[in-house]
Amino acid sequence: MTEQLKVRPIVDGLDDVPDPLRMFYEKGADEKFHLQLDGEPAGFTKASDLQEAQAKLAEFRENNRSLNQRLKTFDGIDPAEYAALKAKPATDPKVTELETAAAAEKARAAAAEEELATARGALADERLRNAVNYEFSKSNGRPDARQFMEQRARDAGFTVGPDGQITNDKTFSQSEPGAKLTLAEFMAGELVTSKFAFQSSLGGGAHHAGGAPARRVISRHDPLAVGAELEAIAAGKVEVR
Repeated sequence: MTEQLKVRPIVDGLDDVPDPLRMFYEKGADEKFHLQLDGEPAGFTKASDLQEAQAKLAEFRENNRSLNQRLKTFDGIDPAEYAALKAKPATDPKVTELETAAAAEKARAAAAEEELATARGALADERLRNAVNYEFSKSNGRPDARQFMEQRARDAGFTVGPDGQITNDKTFSQSEPGAKLTLAEFMAGELVTSKFAFQSSLGGGAHHAGGAPARRVISRHDPLAVGAELEAIAAGKVEVR
C-alpha cells in the first residue's frame, strides 16, 4: 500500500520536495533546506504571492488526504493484477470452449442412458413374450392367439424384474395364499377364461382339427426354452420360430 506523503521540515535537496512546495524551503548554513512558513518565503515580493502559495499548499494537502483515503479502498489489491483482470475479455474463450465441450459430453451421456434404457426395455419385453409363448404353447394355445395371450399376461401384472426373472406384483395365487401368481397358474386359468384361444385336445394328446398332432412353438430367442426342449424339437413335437 502506498505510504502517505508527508511534508518534511528539513531535506537534503529540493528534489525530495514536491514542486509546489519548493518555494517554501530556504537553504541554511548546514547546506540543507529548511521549511519556512512563519514569514514570506524566499523569492516573494508581495503579500498576494504568499497568499496564493498558501492556498496552493492547502489544496495540495487536501488532495493528498483524498488520495490516501482512496488508496485505502484498494488495500490488498495488486494494481498489476487488477489491470490484467480489467483488460481480460468478459468471457474467456478457453472457458467457453471447455463449457461447450462439457455440455456436449453431458448430452452424449444422456443420449447413451436413454438408448440403454430403451434396449433394456426391449430385452425385458422379449423375455416376457418368450416366457408367455412357452407356457401358451405347452397348453396347446392357438398360434394366431399368441399376441392376445401376451397382452392378457401383461394386463394380469406380469413383468420382468431387475434380475431378469418373470414376476407379478399385481396378482396373487388363488391356490397358494400370499404367493405371487405364476405363469403356469395364469395359463391354467386362461384355459377356462379364454377357452377360444386354445386348440381342442383329443384323447391323451393335442391334435389339429384334421387329426394331426399339434406342435408347440417356442421362440428361437429363448435359449433356455430351446435347451429344455431339445428332444421334443428333434422329435418334431416342438417348433422353434
